[in-house]
Amino acid sequence: MKVIRIIAIILVSVSVAFILACGEQKTASFEGNEDIAAVIQRLPECYENPKTVMEIYAEDAVLKRQDSTTGKWNDFKGLKEIEDLKRELGKRIRKTSLSIRSIKKEADKAQVEYRFITHGIEGKSFDYEQSCSAQLVKMGQVWKIKMDRVEY
Repeated sequence: MKVIRIIAIILVSVSVAFILACGEQKTASFEGNEDIAAVIQRLPECYENPKTVMEIYAEDAVLKRQDSTTGKWNDFKGLKEIEDLKRELGKRIRKTSLSIRSIKKEADKAQVEYRFITHGIEGKSFDYEQSCSAQLVKMGQVWKIKMDRVEY
């Protein structure tokens, strides 16, 4: 009976240590990159307020987006095209969630991998999970998205 208790305590301790280690690693990976993460975390705002596009995208930004039904790739170039797209999509999207997978920063450039999930209201509910990547550049004191790629 004592042996079973000891084994159970060891298993619980190892499990807790593993969970804490994973949480620590995730926090550490974004340490020093909070300003970059903040830009990416504002992406869902673009659907409710397309004017946010001007705040987080560079003027000559390109959004490469895969069509969810045909698989065809479309390029949206410049703030106006990206803003129009976000406005149109915002009419069909009810809720979005975003999680950052990785941030790699070198001097005034950064590469971010993130996952985006949209829940829509078009006819019936639909959920899409998108694998995304963004290239950011530092412009003065702020980071802006230069290239955004959204894949279904």
